[in-house]
Amino acid sequence: MERGIALPFQIKSLFHRTLLTLIPFLLAVTTLYSVLVSIAITSTEDHIAKQYLERERSALSSRPQSIPSQQHQLPSTSYLKSYLTGDSDLPVSYQNYGLGYHELEDSGRHLLVATIPESEQIVYLELKESAFSSLDKNEGIIHSALLVVAGLVIITGLIPAIITARLISQPISDLAKETQEDWHSGKELSNSQRLDEVGTLSRALQTLLQRQTDLLEREKHFTRHASHEMRTPIAVIRNALAVVKLPNCDGEKMNRNIHHIGEACTDLDLIVSTFLMLGRQNSPNSAQKAQVPLLKVVDAALKRSQQLVKAKEMTTSMSGNTDIQIHSNEALLQVAINNLIRNAANHGSKEIAICFSKSRIDISNPIDTNVPARTGYGFGIEIVQRICQVEGWTFTSQNSQSRFQSSIEFNPNNVT
Repeated sequence: MERGIALPFQIKSLFHRTLLTLIPFLLAVTTLYSVLVSIAITSTEDHIAKQYLERERSALSSRPQSIPSQQHQLPSTSYLKSYLTGDSDLPVSYQNYGLGYHELEDSGRHLLVATIPESEQIVYLELKESAFSSLDKNEGIIHSALLVVAGLVIITGLIPAIITARLISQPISDLAKETQEDWHSGKELSNSQRLDEVGTLSRALQTLLQRQTDLLEREKHFTRHASHEMRTPIAVIRNALAVVKLPNCDGEKMNRNIHHIGEACTDLDLIVSTFLMLGRQNSPNSAQKAQVPLLKVVDAALKRSQQLVKAKEMTTSMSGNTDIQIHSNEALLQVAINNLIRNAANHGSKEIAICFSKSRIDISNPIDTNVPARTGYGFGIEIVQRICQVEGWTFTSQNSQSRFQSSIEFNPNNVT
């Protein structure tokens, strides 16, 4: 259910929706203002009439009333009439009012009933409002003036209402424009530093865009590396099948090529599993980790590169503590070590030197400058860095004096 003020028609612009939401409040304020002004005018008129009657009563009280012949001095004008108790023209209804001020709303008159000092007589002062004030005569003009003032208030109030609606809707429009632009990692939305709800929305949207960007980057990496790395095992399978299909293929060749096909299938399974693992989560599940002998992984990697090492007449050497075990995901460790050794075989010459230390492995080789770079089905330095990041290892590489060395520093807490 949509929250807020329900509108009888659909509005697609937040600016118009905000403006139409503010207009009823503006009209309510204008109406309240007009009512208060009207009440103030009426109250002021009544107050003036009451004060006038009080002034006449005070003036009457200050006269000597003990002489009967001076009774004719009671004030009398076109709008003010005075009566004493017993006067023949005293309205009968006035005798029912007690001492004090009374407003006769039905007849539009004001009545003040008071006693005359040093006398038992009661005086009735009657003020005719229509004759005393010109308000009733100019009522139409006053109402017209109030309407004009109300219209000016509405027009004047529309300006801050439009500004407010623009201030509310503009950041949303800016967000929509920025999200349609090319997004790259590390980019910030213009309103992300604000401390209000717009800033919260900007930061949430920025986080969502960053997650989508990271997901697309992982998919690009997966596609690029998978398409490149799978070519070699697929080529091995294709060539082995071609040899097996030859008419003069004997049993020894068939077994050897079937063995190559099995190794290539194992490599394909390792490639796919590793990429899926790196793409789905930041770190492998702890249930997938185990104590893995590092020497076993190195021997398996050397065996995979054995043909290339023999073809280039390279030697391999190991030194250090070869009994260490790493608590890690075995597939990721195999991929990292296999990639480094294969790179050494592809781009090196003469020898591959492997050094084991307490929580570190170093793989170095002289660089073969006479042979162009070759492509194997290791995952590249980028994939090794990604694996080290996931497992909490540190990967370094250096090239000095025509010799290349790559190293992995394992987490000491996971080394036994």
